[in-house]
Amino acid sequence: MIEKLYQKQYERTKELVQNPDWFLEFGRVRKLRLIGLGAIQAAKAGNITEAANYARRQTFDIFEQLLSEHQVRLGIPGQDELDDQDEAREPVSQIVIHHSSRAEGISLTALNALHLLNLYVPVYQRKTSPVLDSKGNRQPIYSGHFNEAGEQVFYGYHWKVEQDGEVHRLLDDSALGWHAGDWEVNKRSVGICIDDDIGHKNPTEDSLAAVADIIKRNYPTLPVDAATIVGHSEIIHTSCPGDKFIDGWKNSLLERIAA
Repeated sequence: MIEKLYQKQYERTKELVQNPDWFLEFGRVRKLRLIGLGAIQAAKAGNITEAANYARRQTFDIFEQLLSEHQVRLGIPGQDELDDQDEAREPVSQIVIHHSSRAEGISLTALNALHLLNLYVPVYQRKTSPVLDSKGNRQPIYSGHFNEAGEQVFYGYHWKVEQDGEVHRLLDDSALGWHAGDWEVNKRSVGICIDDDIGHKNPTEDSLAAVADIIKRNYPTLPVDAATIVGHSEIIHTSCPGDKFIDGWKNSLLERIAA
């Protein structure tokens, strides 16, 4: 039963995202995801929070699958009139540290789907200051960023660091990542994300060492100070990268970089 409901939602969503402006119908996607059997059962049991969480996970799973199958209509260079926002990129002058706010182990394909839905969709569906082409039409979602396989990606971060210290390069420094929640900061910064929910704990020594190594190796001319290397919470009102950063492991990170 669960598989049939998932497949039904998958097919409905697949049909929707064939349209260039599918993001305008994202509210309908939110309704579609509630048909999941687990969500229905949780709602019947009175656990609305669990129902919403299940529905959210289901939506991300479907978009991850559709993206990997190249079924989502995105901006096509040479076919669509596209806005290249990387033209606003400035020299890197700041490092912003993040955490994933979820249990470690999110795959790159899942992160890609997550950032497409959480970062790009809200910008493209907004009523004020929409992304338009020269004819005044809604532009298909376009990041201008591609992985080694030539697939368009929507990562907000430039780097992803696992708790065991493994490092993934997500975006080139020439790419403008939508990670800080502040356009002026995005234009001149690099985002580094530690893959784990460290909201109330310290990162592992391996991950901290890896973050320090990224900064030392790739941005050796940046000042090693508290104003240059900051947490996401120092840019906007958020708990990221955790309540132990500013008065705790931020100092340890700066010491490692300076060593």
